[in-house]
Amino acid sequence: MEKGRLIMSKAIDRQVQARDKRVARAKAKTVDVGAWKSHRESWVEQLERYEKIKDEMQKDFENWIDDKEMHYRWKRLNIDIEICKLQINTCDNHIKIAELIKENMDNKTNLM
Repeated sequence: MEKGRLIMSKAIDRQVQARDKRVARAKAKTVDVGAWKSHRESWVEQLERYEKIKDEMQKDFENWIDDKEMHYRWKRLNIDIEICKLQINTCDNHIKIAELIKENMDNKTNLM
Protein backbone atom coordinates (compact mmCIF):
# COMPACT_ATOMS: atom_id res chain seq x y z
CA MET A 1 0.00 0.00 0.00
CA GLU A 2 2.92 2.33 0.74
CA LYS A 3 4.14 1.94 -2.86
CA GLY A 4 0.74 3.14 -4.16
CA ARG A 5 0.93 6.27 -1.98
CA LEU A 6 4.45 6.96 -3.22
CA ILE A 7 3.33 6.74 -6.85
CA MET A 8 0.35 9.05 -6.13
CA SER A 9 2.64 11.49 -4.33
CA LYS A 10 5.03 11.61 -7.30
CA ALA A 11 2.12 12.14 -9.70
CA ILE A 12 0.80 15.00 -7.60
CA ASP A 13 4.30 16.51 -7.38
CA ARG A 14 4.57 16.39 -11.19
CA GLN A 15 1.18 18.07 -11.52
CA VAL A 16 2.17 20.81 -9.08
CA GLN A 17 5.47 21.36 -10.92
CA ALA A 18 3.65 21.50 -14.25
CA ARG A 19 1.22 24.06 -12.83
CA ASP A 20 4.07 26.13 -11.43
CA LYS A 21 5.78 26.09 -14.83
CA ARG A 22 2.56 27.19 -16.57
CA VAL A 23 2.11 30.03 -14.07
CA ALA A 24 5.73 31.12 -14.54
CA ARG A 25 5.34 31.09 -18.35
CA ALA A 26 2.12 33.09 -18.08
CA LYS A 27 3.78 35.64 -15.80
CA ALA A 28 6.65 35.97 -18.26
CA LYS A 29 4.13 36.77 -21.01
CA THR A 30 2.39 39.50 -19.05
CA VAL A 31 2.84 43.05 -20.22
CA ASP A 32 3.62 45.97 -17.95
CA VAL A 33 0.32 47.86 -18.00
CA GLY A 34 1.89 50.85 -16.30
CA ALA A 35 4.41 51.22 -19.11
CA TRP A 36 1.64 51.20 -21.73
CA LYS A 37 -0.35 53.76 -19.74
CA SER A 38 2.71 56.00 -19.52
CA HIS A 39 3.35 55.54 -23.24
CA ARG A 40 -0.28 56.44 -23.93
CA GLU A 41 -0.03 59.61 -21.84
CA SER A 42 2.99 60.79 -23.82
CA TRP A 43 1.02 60.33 -27.07
CA VAL A 44 -1.93 62.23 -25.58
CA GLU A 45 0.39 65.12 -24.63
CA GLN A 46 1.86 65.14 -28.11
CA LEU A 47 -1.63 65.13 -29.65
CA GLU A 48 -2.66 68.09 -27.51
CA ARG A 49 0.47 69.96 -28.60
CA TYR A 50 -0.26 69.28 -32.29
CA GLU A 51 -3.87 70.38 -31.90
CA LYS A 52 -2.73 73.66 -30.33
CA ILE A 53 -0.44 74.23 -33.30
CA LYS A 54 -3.30 73.42 -35.64
CA ASP A 55 -5.55 75.95 -33.87
CA GLU A 56 -2.87 78.62 -34.23
CA MET A 57 -2.46 77.82 -37.91
CA GLN A 58 -6.20 78.04 -38.47
CA LYS A 59 -6.24 81.55 -37.02
CA ASP A 60 -3.72 82.63 -39.66
CA PHE A 61 -5.37 80.68 -42.48
CA GLU A 62 -6.15 83.80 -44.50
CA ASN A 63 -2.49 84.82 -44.50
CA TRP A 64 -1.15 81.60 -45.97
CA ILE A 65 -3.97 80.48 -48.24
CA ASP A 66 -1.69 80.74 -51.31
CA ASP A 67 1.51 79.61 -49.57
CA LYS A 68 2.52 76.17 -50.85
CA GLU A 69 4.94 75.49 -47.99
CA MET A 70 2.25 76.17 -45.41
CA HIS A 71 -0.06 73.73 -47.16
CA TYR A 72 2.59 71.04 -46.82
CA ARG A 73 3.03 71.92 -43.14
CA TRP A 74 -0.74 71.71 -42.69
CA LYS A 75 -0.86 68.34 -44.39
CA ARG A 76 2.07 67.03 -42.32
CA LEU A 77 0.46 68.31 -39.13
CA ASN A 78 -2.79 66.50 -39.91
CA ILE A 79 -0.86 63.30 -40.59
CA ASP A 80 0.98 63.68 -37.26
CA ILE A 81 -2.35 64.13 -35.49
CA GLU A 82 -3.71 60.99 -37.15
CA ILE A 83 -0.58 59.05 -36.12
CA CYS A 84 -1.03 60.18 -32.51
CA LYS A 85 -4.65 59.04 -32.50
CA LEU A 86 -3.69 55.64 -33.92
CA GLN A 87 -0.88 55.26 -31.37
CA ILE A 88 -3.31 56.08 -28.55
CA ASN A 89 -5.70 53.41 -29.85
CA THR A 90 -2.81 50.94 -30.07
CA CYS A 91 -1.84 51.66 -26.47
CA ASP A 92 -5.46 51.24 -25.37
CA ASN A 93 -5.60 47.86 -27.12
CA HIS A 94 -2.33 46.70 -25.54
CA ILE A 95 -3.61 47.74 -22.12
CA LYS A 96 -6.83 45.77 -22.66
CA ILE A 97 -4.85 42.74 -23.87
CA ALA A 98 -2.54 42.86 -20.86
CA GLU A 99 -5.45 43.12 -18.46
CA LEU A 100 -7.22 40.18 -20.12
CA ILE A 101 -4.04 38.08 -20.03
CA LYS A 102 -3.65 38.85 -16.33
CA GLU A 103 -7.29 38.00 -15.63
CA ASN A 104 -6.99 34.78 -17.63
CA MET A 105 -3.82 33.83 -15.76
CA ASP A 106 -5.52 34.47 -12.42
CA ASN A 107 -8.48 32.33 -13.47
CA LYS A 108 -6.21 29.49 -14.60
CA THR A 109 -4.24 29.68 -11.36
CA ASN A 110 -7.43 29.55 -9.29
CA LEU A 111 -8.71 26.52 -11.21
CA MET A 112 -5.63 24.47 -10.36
